[in-house]
Amino acid sequence: MLNSSVHANATIDCNSGPTNIRVAKSNSNGVRLEWDLPKTESCYGRTDIVVILYLKDGSTKVYTVSRNTTFLDIIGLDPDKGYTAAFSLGYGEQRMGNMQFSFQTAAKEDSVPTAAIIGGVLAAVAIIGLLIAIFIVLLRRGRLEPVRRRLSRFTVRYRNTVKGQSNQTYVPSTYDDLYIYGGMKFDDRQTWHMNRDDVVFESLLKSGRFANIYKASLHLSSKKRQTVVAKSLKEGFTEKDKELMMAKINFTGTQVGNHPNVLKFIGAVIDDEAIGPFIIFEYCENGPLKDYLESQRNNVTMQLQEKLFRFGLDICKGMEYLVSKKIVHRRLAARNILLTSMNEVKISGFGPQNFELDDNDGDSEKKERIPIKWMAPECLNSTAGATEKSDVWSYGVVLWEIFSLGESPYQNIRSRDLPARLKKGERPYKPELCDDTWYGVMQRTWSIAPEKRPTFAEIRVELDQLFVHSAGDDYYYYKR
Repeated sequence: MLNSSVHANATIDCNSGPTNIRVAKSNSNGVRLEWDLPKTESCYGRTDIVVILYLKDGSTKVYTVSRNTTFLDIIGLDPDKGYTAAFSLGYGEQRMGNMQFSFQTAAKEDSVPTAAIIGGVLAAVAIIGLLIAIFIVLLRRGRLEPVRRRLSRFTVRYRNTVKGQSNQTYVPSTYDDLYIYGGMKFDDRQTWHMNRDDVVFESLLKSGRFANIYKASLHLSSKKRQTVVAKSLKEGFTEKDKELMMAKINFTGTQVGNHPNVLKFIGAVIDDEAIGPFIIFEYCENGPLKDYLESQRNNVTMQLQEKLFRFGLDICKGMEYLVSKKIVHRRLAARNILLTSMNEVKISGFGPQNFELDDNDGDSEKKERIPIKWMAPECLNSTAGATEKSDVWSYGVVLWEIFSLGESPYQNIRSRDLPARLKKGERPYKPELCDDTWYGVMQRTWSIAPEKRPTFAEIRVELDQLFVHSAGDDYYYYKR
């Protein structure tokens, strides 16, 4: 149901703010606001869009979206009520302009008369009795599986229907990945669906806020076993937790594919009622890149420096591949890069949009915890608008971690002070083990304007020119 009772008659300073603001969708508890972006670049190109919603109790809610975003979903509103939102442009705590925009939510549908409710209840009781009888017959005859498949197809179609009707749940587009991948069903068993009996948990490697990570053994045959990592839900998990894990499993199984510098997805077990669904990855013996870098601080050699160069190139290759799959990482950092026993780079820690089960940063669906010192300026308030170019900024910080051997960036700056310092042009200093070429790459990734940052493909082409293969091994050597 679209709502036509909207108006906007103010302007924003610099003639650079959103125009033609309108209600695209509306129901009884939420709306989607859309707008057009200016055709010319001006002061708007250096800012975010800040929306302040004025509530009936006198309080406000503040939403900050990337300057390239053209919509905002607002939920949790009262039915058939008028609201006012103020649009302005801002960077950090500074604001420019104030456009007032009014809209009204849709009314609730009329309640069903009592007599109709009583009649409906009686009819429902009769239908339920009939369905139970049919269920028992189907169960005994082994006919339930085709019925389940038909219901699964209907569920997927329903969840992918455009939201906003009065009898459906209004779901913000930011969270669509949860409903797409968390509710995804398959008509047939997938090759990556594994039998629970083939996986043996051996030891707990790490316990996070949301999941436990175990070293496990995968039985490939009666004589062949493979050491793997199993990521499972923590004790006391909820149905929502299970849906989050299924979103991660289905996303990884259908979207990621294989690349030598991306953590390999081996499979998943989805039918264990006791511990819930869990996902199986390749085992990386040398653990997180950050831990490895810290362990090498007293072992700086030419060979180590060559490894650092190779880490930087291979991470770029892995990220270029993820871009080709239309995957945005959002949390690229040395702690989310794993190393095999041969110190091969494996990128991990990414997943469905805004629903990554990140054991370092917690459950993002409950409260998004943003790794501020790794994030691009346009994503400091929310990662919802993250793009390849924001991942490129994070890649520059990872390079800094590599050449500083695992130091934390901006050590003397508090996270809350960082936006203002970045705006003034402050960037991480040149690490001791870094030369001008690599630091030049970092500096280009830290352009305040995303469009001025290189793509991963452009960075990879540049770095490829700095390396040659050495006969007899797989290491890259830097051209002096």
